[in-house]
Amino acid sequence: MRTYFLQGIPHPVTDDCALWLGVFLEEYTTLESIIEKARVEGYEVSGLTQEMMVAMIKESGKSTPPSLGELR
Repeated sequence: MRTYFLQGIPHPVTDDCALWLGVFLEEYTTLESIIEKARVEGYEVSGLTQEMMVAMIKESGKSTPPSLGELR
């Protein structure tokens, strides 16, 4: 989907996701943009090491061909 995605901890009562971002094609194209959106929603992303962030950014830079759905 060429987007970063973030799923938050399930809601303690309903078991629904408390936060679910990045479900649309190219919705968050940078790591910074999704972290900022989480902050706007009142959440803080924690536990990411520099190595993890570099690996995610490196992976997102790989070119991918359009999916079958995009070709239609």
